[in-house]
Amino acid sequence: MNEPELIAVGKILNAHGIRGELKVYPLTNIPDRFLDIGDILVEYPDGAIQKRHVQHARYAGDYVIVKFDAIDTRNDAERLSGSFISVPLSQVPALDEGIYYAFDLLGMRVEDEQGVVSGEIVDIESFPANDVLVIRKNDGVIVHVPAVSEFVVAVDVDQKRTVIRFPEFDENTTYR
Repeated sequence: MNEPELIAVGKILNAHGIRGELKVYPLTNIPDRFLDIGDILVEYPDGAIQKRHVQHARYAGDYVIVKFDAIDTRNDAERLSGSFISVPLSQVPALDEGIYYAFDLLGMRVEDEQGVVSGEIVDIESFPANDVLVIRKNDGVIVHVPAVSEFVVAVDVDQKRTVIRFPEFDENTTYR
């Protein structure tokens, strides 16, 4: 039996206090995910995976403070530093149409509007106005395309392809 694909929802940064709590950087934009997460999987830096139960969690600024069962001291908690909190793909909630998880887009084939494969999505950068797709074109050149409908024409998660209308620039284009 194959293990389900795991999706990291948080990175354990370090111990918090002396009672086994952990400071976690959330890797999800679903704010309440940690408050009722229940059982999770801890992916250790060495590749080991261990099931854990979340006793409680609370937000502290941009971080989440998490307490697992059987992690009761600072020393216990410190052993988890650098690990990821993950859930099986089957537990990832569905999103509204037109909204995608980064893990769905990364590695996706990029085509132009004529169907010519022109590269792949290698990263996604987040900015206040909108996300930006980082695309490695077939010639190795990296381009950044805003993830807005003006440029992202279509996304097909099942076929792992996206259609991009690349911005056209000429020598008269200026930025201010």
